[in-house]
Amino acid sequence: MAFGFPAYHEVTNFDIPAGVDMPQSMMSTLRELGWGPSFDANGIIATTSANLRSWGERIIVTISEGTISKIRSECSLATQCVDYGKNQKNIERILSELPKHYVHY
Repeated sequence: MAFGFPAYHEVTNFDIPAGVDMPQSMMSTLRELGWGPSFDANGIIATTSANLRSWGERIIVTISEGTISKIRSECSLATQCVDYGKNQKNIERILSELPKHYVHY
């Protein structure tokens, strides 16, 4: 769990299999998780809904050179500095679900 405003967790090192369209695979994964993804200028943005642990999180997937270079989950509430591990769990859910949604070229 990283400390900052807002609280966040991010990963930059993960295995990407050859021949997989990672942006489309990520969109499919985020849709399956119910997080309403959309493309923006730098990648993909998705949001989780509020629950008892948080006011929701924003998932930011950075795409560089046609592949994913970073996945970040941060609290939607800018002043929230503690996330009780929620952002890390969001990324773990994404990474465990992602292989089921690989779209090959």
